[in-house]
Amino acid sequence: MGLIRFLLSISVLLAHYKPILDLGFIGSELAVESFFVISGFYMTMILNEKYIDSSFNKLFFRNRFLKIYPLYFIVLLMAIFTCAYIQLNHDNLNIFECYKNIGGNLITWFILIFSNIIIFGQDILMFFNIDSINGHISLAINGNFNAHSFIFLPQSWSLSIELLFYLIAPYILRKKISFVFVFLLLSFLIRVLIFDFLQLNFDPWSYRFFPAEFLFFLLGYFAYKIEIKELEKYSFYLLIFILLFTVFYYKIPLYGGLHIETLKQFYLCIIVISLKPIFKLTKDSKTDLFLGELSYPIYLIHTIVILIVTSVLSDKFQNIYFILGCTGFASIIIKILFIDRINKFRHNKLIKCAE
Repeated sequence: MGLIRFLLSISVLLAHYKPILDLGFIGSELAVESFFVISGFYMTMILNEKYIDSSFNKLFFRNRFLKIYPLYFIVLLMAIFTCAYIQLNHDNLNIFECYKNIGGNLITWFILIFSNIIIFGQDILMFFNIDSINGHISLAINGNFNAHSFIFLPQSWSLSIELLFYLIAPYILRKKISFVFVFLLLSFLIRVLIFDFLQLNFDPWSYRFFPAEFLFFLLGYFAYKIEIKELEKYSFYLLIFILLFTVFYYKIPLYGGLHIETLKQFYLCIIVISLKPIFKLTKDSKTDLFLGELSYPIYLIHTIVILIVTSVLSDKFQNIYFILGCTGFASIIIKILFIDRINKFRHNKLIKCAE
């Protein structure tokens, strides 16, 4: 599934580089929710095959911490220094200008700095507005929010949702299907309440509210638990179909009244039923593993690359292929220098605990 995760991370990059929306791919919203489904699948698998009971919970949390935070801190420092350099040397207003405008409101400063460091709460910030005169934080009305402008890695709000899922995953994903289905149903009903009854079908409610997004993680649980043997013989074709679907998503003609929301639901359904056979097909592929491990650094670092290219370099470098190349190169370097070593450390800890 590494190739799928790789393309999902590229989808987020493309969505954040506005001039190339016509290239297609599935966009950031659907890509993030697909990531949630895949995360639910992986967490269900490791909690039922590696961290098999509550005695492994501490190790599970430690390894999740090592998976997310070390690389996040490294890229966060890169983002801070990059923004400071651009602010000082290129007279290009960025996040530091936002902080300058909130003045001496210590509570706001604490909330923003705290959320930037620990990640938790970044998703909640998406629902708030910060007054540019006095720095007061208030709940945004009708989606008019700006608190996300104070996050150095704005895409990391989804990591906050991911971390919330990790906190409760060991207490849910080892349970029986009937137990988990209750939570899936509750999350679905919350989603219906928000979208259909409250009519909050816009950003940030559309895909940043954890109780409504919990549904997608649990779909990953069912993708692991429900096995359709007949699909395994078609796993290669399912993989190709998903890859093509991902790349050409916005190129698909909506004939016969087909709505984009229906297309999204169909895409997610294909992801859910295909995850297990595709995992079995690709689990021993070193190439697939390599591409999958690039997805996280690509997700973290692409906004820095876009900022540097659009603020520092000349117009001839401001094209998507140059940005993709730089992001890919930087991600490979990060993998070699950091991810491989972190993974080795995590693996050794798991072996020692098992012994």
